[in-house]
Amino acid sequence: MSPPHRIHTPQQVPTILSPSGISASSSSSYFRTEAPYEHLSHGLGLTQATERRCVGNITDSIISKFDFRIGDTQEAGSSSASRSVRLIFQAAAIDRESVERTLMVYHALRRKYLQLEEAEIEKDGDRRRNSFHAHLQAAAKMKDKKLRLTEEKRIGTISGVEVGDMYYYRAEMTMIGLHSPAEAGIDYTTIKLNGVEDTVAISIVTFSGHEGEVDDGEVLIYSGHGKKIPDDQKLERGNLALDRSMNRGVEIRVTRGFKDPTHMTKKVYVYDGLYKITESWMEKSSEGFNVYKCKLVRLPGQPTLGSLILKMTQRWMENPSCRDEALATDISMGRETNPICVVNGVDDERELPPFVYISKLRNAVSIRLSRPARACKPRTGALCSCFQANGNEFPYADNGTLVRRMPVVIECGSSCSCVYGCPNRVSQQGLYFHFEVFRTRDRGWGLRSWDLIPAGAFICELAGEGTTRENVRTDGDDEYVFDTERATARPLEWEGTYEVIGEARPQSSGMDVGAISIVADARRTGNLSRFINHSCSPNVFWQLVVYDKHGLIFPRVVLFAMKNIPPLTE
Repeated sequence: MSPPHRIHTPQQVPTILSPSGISASSSSSYFRTEAPYEHLSHGLGLTQATERRCVGNITDSIISKFDFRIGDTQEAGSSSASRSVRLIFQAAAIDRESVERTLMVYHALRRKYLQLEEAEIEKDGDRRRNSFHAHLQAAAKMKDKKLRLTEEKRIGTISGVEVGDMYYYRAEMTMIGLHSPAEAGIDYTTIKLNGVEDTVAISIVTFSGHEGEVDDGEVLIYSGHGKKIPDDQKLERGNLALDRSMNRGVEIRVTRGFKDPTHMTKKVYVYDGLYKITESWMEKSSEGFNVYKCKLVRLPGQPTLGSLILKMTQRWMENPSCRDEALATDISMGRETNPICVVNGVDDERELPPFVYISKLRNAVSIRLSRPARACKPRTGALCSCFQANGNEFPYADNGTLVRRMPVVIECGSSCSCVYGCPNRVSQQGLYFHFEVFRTRDRGWGLRSWDLIPAGAFICELAGEGTTRENVRTDGDDEYVFDTERATARPLEWEGTYEVIGEARPQSSGMDVGAISIVADARRTGNLSRFINHSCSPNVFWQLVVYDKHGLIFPRVVLFAMKNIPPLTE
């Protein structure tokens, strides 16, 4: 019997209705709900079993953060701040942009909940509560507010999810429909074939190091459900679903988990694409129990394994000399905490354009404080002037990620009594990740990392010579010039987190941000930031950061990760 055709789900488009019931147009595909479809026999594709709708309410202040065009939905006599719209959740298209947007919102909520947890721990001093459930709170809030990308279970490829995508939390995979269970390694669903219902597996998450599992990337020997239970495994639930998927020729999504001591989760998950089960059997474990096992073979024609790239870059970090195609081992000449190599695997260009490497912005305009900064004590709430200046919250979580974009981040400086490693001095502590400058195929030189960079993480400070707009206009060359007045900050979905959580926004720092203007010229001097290319789909954003040094405020442009950035991604 020939294998069944791959099952696809119909694309969906949301409709937004005003309180009066008048339809408003939308260009976004953000809000979705579960759509009940049944899978039919070979070659017939999908039909919609029922037209089911789910109605919800959400304030337009949140909607606007997700690029909806709502139109005039204000009711007579209501204020614009409290007006709301009704969303009719219908079938909606899933693409790369909507996947990334969903994960951006999830991480924004997770960082905010983490910040709140850390504040509570500081308040009562109970470090036993340091279990951090922020990722679960964020997932629950996303489900409650119907902000998940999809509630459907889909067979085969998930549109917008790419081979090599990496995650720190299982909940991330749940948000985008890649793997639904929060803990179980096997995800399965019920389909109807020739009028008969059948349960098939659609996704597995396997963690490196399980007993008896063999994995060379292309072939995986997977141990079934019940690995933690000291008893015989049975052909039921997930194991039965795997067996049925083998019989039906159903494609299985495979995500591999690895240890990552650098992150607070101590784990990282890599999506490696589609596999098919070719055989299954029962095998005795070392403890004498029967274990269900199956052999999965990767389908041909897919991109390079993300897990292979992860293992390769980890070897480079342990021993940078094993990086092939390297033209230089460290362009910073020891000025950065980690060396920055140069590689070219695409053409005969052997050298970078000449420039002088500096790690900070030179000759920048400083602002003298009208009164001495009040010395702060690290992480002591009301006693910390930096805490108060940032709207009575610390801008960073303890792991160094920026909680949210702000008009200006005020870091601790020389007037503060905290140590250099203070979590409110993130941009002053040098590079945390390992970077390389590489030759692109069509954009000259670019920048990428050997690490998986988590969303919100510090990348680097923008360096160069402080200059004026007049000088730039006179020279007529602005290719390596950054101007805070010209570089419009792209709106981030992060900024809707307070409304989603139901909290008031923190107060402004009171600093006149408009008075802070930076023009940085990196044509002749600069750091790794000069190799970051423009993109219409950026994964990096800039943030204004200031800190005091001997009575002066030094404004800086600092770059952070907008989303998780996998290794070797530009």
